[in-house]
Amino acid sequence: KADFSSNYVQHLISSQTHDYIHASPVCSTYSLLTAGKHRNRASYNKTRESHEADAMLLKLYFFLAKALKKTDGMTTVTIENSRAWMRHGNIMKELFEKKIRVQAIYHQLLPVWESRHET
Repeated sequence: KADFSSNYVQHLISSQTHDYIHASPVCSTYSLLTAGKHRNRASYNKTRESHEADAMLLKLYFFLAKALKKTDGMTTVTIENSRAWMRHGNIMKELFEKKIRVQAIYHQLLPVWESRHET
């Protein structure tokens, strides 16, 4: 299975610069349709699966931080499914929004995270 977490894929995408990056992290634990099985207001991470999803999101953050640095922030980034629980976690709030200045823009059909990195 070749996904973002494989060393081979990491090598391929890390060795290049990108004008546009679209990410679609596993959203099953962030979805509001899970009715609180994985996350709720009292406990952001309730299951092993929710912890694994956050670990993947953290890997994505480190990749994007490196990619944005290579292009001086001139890369457009979109992340699917950021409107559900994903936007409430510290990974999005403290790392994506504050450290690499990714700004959330919500559309009715597709939430989009767009890089507004200024050097």
